[in-house]
Amino acid sequence: IGLLLGEWFANYIKEEIEKAKIDAIIPVPLHKSKQRKRGYNQSEVIARGLNKITGIKVINDAMIRTKNVSTQTKKGKVGRWQNVDSLYKIEKNKDIKGKRVLLLDDVITTGATIGTAAEVLAESEVAEIYLGCIASGK
Repeated sequence: IGLLLGEWFANYIKEEIEKAKIDAIIPVPLHKSKQRKRGYNQSEVIARGLNKITGIKVINDAMIRTKNVSTQTKKGKVGRWQNVDSLYKIEKNKDIKGKRVLLLDDVITTGATIGTAAEVLAESEVAEIYLGCIASGK
């Protein structure tokens, strides 16, 4: 279902993607243990659907999640931001400097997760960062 959702999303935002001249899609990563347990990263599956329609390269391993923190779903705004401190790092061998990237998450609630990931990307000297999500919640 995630792949189809990504394809739908790509068609929905196609004009914006073309205007932005996105070079790469970077899905917000899960911690290795959480991805092993779940069996997939929902943001990565959605990104593959975007790739299928747009042809934009998906870079799954540009960013890694450094800590396996407790779920964000049961935390309030402040708790979510505190929970994501120092959560991501850019892999040194990934050449994303100067690229226009779409940082993709499945759901944005308070923005803590994607905001922290975007800060790390900004420090890696990407040219532009666009944020994308399928849903936003309270």
